[in-house]
Amino acid sequence: MAHDLKLFFAILPIFLTLDYLWLGRIMPRFYLGELGDLARREGDTMKPRLLAAAGVYLALPATAAGRRPTTGSTTSGSSPR
Repeated sequence: MAHDLKLFFAILPIFLTLDYLWLGRIMPRFYLGELGDLARREGDTMKPRLLAAAGVYLALPATAAGRRPTTGSTTSGSSPR
């Protein structure tokens, strides 16, 4: 578990940078056009809820840890006979 958290926090700055570039610089017009009135706006730009986004990013390791295969489990889905 400690290794997973270290890995998550090591990768987090890279992920946040890529997320910022994608959502904030590369695709904002597309998202504003597709989301329409659902998008939280300030003028012609999106105004995300940063506290909510931080909560999602911090909750990701907890949800991923619950889906991680344990040692010795089979991944094929079939049981041995």
